[in-house]
Amino acid sequence: MEFSWPVLPTTVDGSDFEVTLNTGEKVIADGASITPNLEYNERSTVVIVSNKFGNRLEPGTPGAIYPVKLRIVKDSTPLTLVGPGGRKKVAVGLSHGNGKKPMTGYYSGPTLCAAKLSVLSTVGEGGPAFFAGGYTPNDGAALYGSNAQYRLRVLTTGGFSPDGVRSLYPTEYSSFFQIEVKDLDGRSVLLTETNKTYSLRAGSIQILGLADLSVAQSSYDDSWRSSVLSGNQHNLMDLFSQH
Repeated sequence: MEFSWPVLPTTVDGSDFEVTLNTGEKVIADGASITPNLEYNERSTVVIVSNKFGNRLEPGTPGAIYPVKLRIVKDSTPLTLVGPGGRKKVAVGLSHGNGKKPMTGYYSGPTLCAAKLSVLSTVGEGGPAFFAGGYTPNDGAALYGSNAQYRLRVLTTGGFSPDGVRSLYPTEYSSFFQIEVKDLDGRSVLLTETNKTYSLRAGSIQILGLADLSVAQSSYDDSWRSSVLSGNQHNLMDLFSQH
């Protein structure tokens, strides 16, 4: 589940989340965690789990069970969000879904929730030292050095994995992404390749690659995948550009 504000981790529990199924049944999550979104600036994402959320049959298939609505409910430690300036807001009462449309990755797959373009900053990068080994630093500065000047942060829901098993590689921008920009004359240009300079009337831009997925490596293969935390549920990643 994605929030517009980061969550306060100490208030995250399965008992915060009520899921309504297409059968009309309401179930409470068995567990919830910010993992694997462990970095300080990734905590807008909460992973909730339960074997009661449904089965693997696609919507429309006889016997299919799937979520249609999610609601934040009150428990002994109400889920709390942390906004600008440290402002805190209890999330009880927030909901998503209309009670009819299927809410399952088997139906819709990954969905883009938000994107934000900003000057590169490493504020909030990294996480608790206990989880750092082999996983961080993985930000744009760590992967691309001084060439990384800007970043486009994208937030998705429904997980994000090329095949449902492995994580996305920092080198796979061209395989799964494209950015549409509008030049000063109103012309649309698609940025589809990395390390290519696109010359526009407004200036030039070059996509360096993806970040927030792995530490810098000379290559990304099976040995790399086995040495880091599973990444097939990373919901927040950066696309870096050089102007």
